[in-house]
Amino acid sequence: MPSMPAALMSGAQKLAGRYAAVIDENRRISAHFVLLRCRDTQHDPARHVPGDHIGVRVSDRDFRRYTVLDTHPTGYSVLVDLVPDGPGARWARDVRPGARIVAPPSGRPLRPRSGSRHLVLGGATAIAAAHALTTAITAAGGTAVQAVEVPASELAALADLVPDADLVPSASAPGTALEERLPALLDRGPFDHVYLIGHAASLQRLRTAVRAATAMSRRSIHTQVHWADGRRGL
Repeated sequence: MPSMPAALMSGAQKLAGRYAAVIDENRRISAHFVLLRCRDTQHDPARHVPGDHIGVRVSDRDFRRYTVLDTHPTGYSVLVDLVPDGPGARWARDVRPGARIVAPPSGRPLRPRSGSRHLVLGGATAIAAAHALTTAITAAGGTAVQAVEVPASELAALADLVPDADLVPSASAPGTALEERLPALLDRGPFDHVYLIGHAASLQRLRTAVRAATAMSRRSIHTQVHWADGRRGL
């Protein structure tokens, strides 16, 4: 769970002040998810694009990395998974409209590779990243098949938010439902690139399964870990 001393955290926040934003809306869309609508105080709506990673201070010592889901004329929105509980989940649940945040770029987001056909897979934490990838691929004239594993209780709430995704009801263990769906998804190929986002062990299993079922090279399979067993970082 990323953290730093409070004094250093305050200094870092001041240096990143040009990425200041105000929370305009905190909308609880379901038991698991909250949608935060953020307004860029520097009046630069192009500062962030969908798929960008931003770092947000969520306590005196902790910060969390979130993925921009979409943008609007005055800023951007992020979708936060509230389960399981943690510093980031508590902050996202409790932050109120009018609160000021500083959200500088943080880490390297996944971007589409060259090619015309793409497969995007992930868990609940991957919703924003998968949606952004699919949108960018489609805008560039490519074709993307996207499947995201989410709790069955969240299917209705997320269907309108990410209509381009095949929402797969999750099983008891992370990634299991996607592994079961994988042969049918691969039948919709062949694919030039595969993107795997979310739970570390699940991505390893999916990558192994993709390579066993296809002739794809390691360089054509791109992963982005959001959490691992015992280190959720939420």
